Amino acid sequence: MSRIAGTLLVLFISALAGCGGADDSDRPALYPVKGTVTLNGETLAGASVTFYHKTGPTARGVTNDQGEFTLTSYDAGDGAVEGSHTITVQKFEGGEVADVAPLDPDAEDAEPADVVGVPADGSTDEATLPEAKSLVPVEFTKVAETTLTFVVKTDGPNEAKLEMTGSVD
Repeated sequence: MSRIAGTLLVLFISALAGCGGADDSDRPALYPVKGTVTLNGETLAGASVTFYHKTGPTARGVTNDQGEFTLTSYDAGDGAVEGSHTITVQKFEGGEVADVAPLDPDAEDAEPADVVGVPADGSTDEATLPEAKSLVPVEFTKVAETTLTFVVKTDGPNEAKLEMTGSVD
């Protein structure tokens, strides 16, 4: 009886190993994308840059001190799908994007609400969260209103220059 139980245990463990994470082969082809963000001619550090594609995955990046970013769709720096993208840029007073928990697009419970405005320490008590003030003109922060676009090409280089002008109310 123990021999059968041992065999069943090995088969069960083997079956579980085959039920691992998502298979990369079902992901669309991605192409490296980097770029810079300026607001009124000045580099914009600590901003969240999001590329939205009509059918492909969303790609995200965060600008460094020089306003430079590299896009990620699944794995760090892997890029974005080919084609036209609508772009939003967000930065809020009182916290850098790096303080916000990152979104894992493969997580079963991933929702945009998990990313926007929730500190990395997980605190959600409204009394402890500061009121967020946008440091980017509102027309660049909303998908339906932004005029920022970029076409990702298969033969690159894909270098986006996102130049914004305007005032923050």
